[in-house]
Amino acid sequence: MTIGEDFGVIGQTYRVGGAYYRVIAATSGDFTLYLKMTNPEPMAQSVTEAEWEDLTTNANWFSAGMADPSKTAQESADEVAAGLLRAGVLNTTAARDLSYMQVVAQFYAGEFDRNGEPDPLQFHQALMTTDYYQSTVEAERAYDTATAAEKEMLVVQTAEKLASLWRTYTGGVLDVPATYQELQSEAPDLFQQALGVASGGFSEQRAVLDWIQPEAMKIDQSPWQRMLDTEDRAQRQEGIDIDTQRGNARDLAQSYGLNLSNETLLKYGQKLVDNELSLDELEQQLDKQATVLYPFKPVGMTWVDYADPWRQAKSDMMEVGLPDHTDEDVQNALKLDMSLSDFKQSMRDKPEWLGTDNARSALMSAFGGIGRGMGFG
Repeated sequence: MTIGEDFGVIGQTYRVGGAYYRVIAATSGDFTLYLKMTNPEPMAQSVTEAEWEDLTTNANWFSAGMADPSKTAQESADEVAAGLLRAGVLNTTAARDLSYMQVVAQFYAGEFDRNGEPDPLQFHQALMTTDYYQSTVEAERAYDTATAAEKEMLVVQTAEKLASLWRTYTGGVLDVPATYQELQSEAPDLFQQALGVASGGFSEQRAVLDWIQPEAMKIDQSPWQRMLDTEDRAQRQEGIDIDTQRGNARDLAQSYGLNLSNETLLKYGQKLVDNELSLDELEQQLDKQATVLYPFKPVGMTWVDYADPWRQAKSDMMEVGLPDHTDEDVQNALKLDMSLSDFKQSMRDKPEWLGTDNARSALMSAFGGIGRGMGFG
């Protein structure tokens, strides 16, 4: 079971005429986000345009921009569920507040992005203007003007709401005493939290973040702990995937005679994992970079294939392993478009060549020829 399924957030796909939409809905009915897709999906549920309009005109349906084509509908739902859970919002009054969820939808649509990344300050400022954030002020005012009996009833009702949230995160049942006095004596922690929320001292969201989530972490295999474990595994796997793709990018770059920094390789690795870049597209980019460094290399040919005659010549003549793209002799020859015969002569001119078997054989052959020319041998 995924994070979203575990917490009642489900992803679906709809086809409306020739358009496709990804729908992320809370099974509680609190909210539904819909995102337009750029690619068709064969298993999409088909609805008419009139039916789609009826759905999207519901007050708790919110447009959330464009869907991520690299994720399935449920993976997108899992992402939304995890975000709302971390913020202590899922199943709270905030998730049922239209103005609050409208801002959340705008966040997923990228309306608070700056330079391609979400701006937390803009997002927070937008949330502060919602009816939900004003509700704590209203709750405080209502509590202050209520009678003693009304206050007691508000606290007990709030305790019942918090018990529901307790079950969401811990998976356990929290018994709520029927009266204010019993609540105060039999469940003091719940009482204090309920009193704080009912009186406007803090929000349900804050009670989740400061009380319920920490308590849920103490319970083995609680839904909240399972979610964190799932995210931790996913992050570790993503790190492994990025490192693997970083290695692929490094190998591809080296095959084009390029020595890229680790920072650049990690950037390429992240883009490959996020499907922002394919290996074919990366190869095209690297080929363009290589033609700057090796202006005589044919477009589309790897450095390995292009440099092979010069690499083999140095390996044979200098009696060394096959040189790679960091070898200065080969690099200079390719940059200068040096002919193979000139390159071999340059190898013979190096002092190191004289210590090779090749050099001794050549010298012996040369001296033998001279001897024979003078009548010896």
